[in-house]
Amino acid sequence: MFNLLKKNNVKIITEFWPIGLKRFGIDPGECLKLLIEFGFKLYEVNEREKKIKPVNVPKLLEVYTPKKENSTNLLCLKEK
Repeated sequence: MFNLLKKNNVKIITEFWPIGLKRFGIDPGECLKLLIEFGFKLYEVNEREKKIKPVNVPKLLEVYTPKKENSTNLLCLKEK
C-alpha cells in the first residue's frame, strides 16, 4: 500500500469513520496524518451541501469522533 501511496497520480475517495478506525486499532488522527505525509491534500465531500471543501484536520477530528459514531467522505489528491 505504501508504494501505491507514493505514486504522484493517485487519487483516493474514502470514508472517514473514526469509530470504525478505532475498532481496528487505528487512531483517526494518525490516519489523516499519514495521508498528509504522503503529500495528499484532503477535501471533505459534503453530499448534503453538494460541496467539496478543503479539510481543516483539527476541525474534522472535532466534528467526526468515535463517540458520535458519525462519518464523512474524503477526497485525497496529491499536491503539485
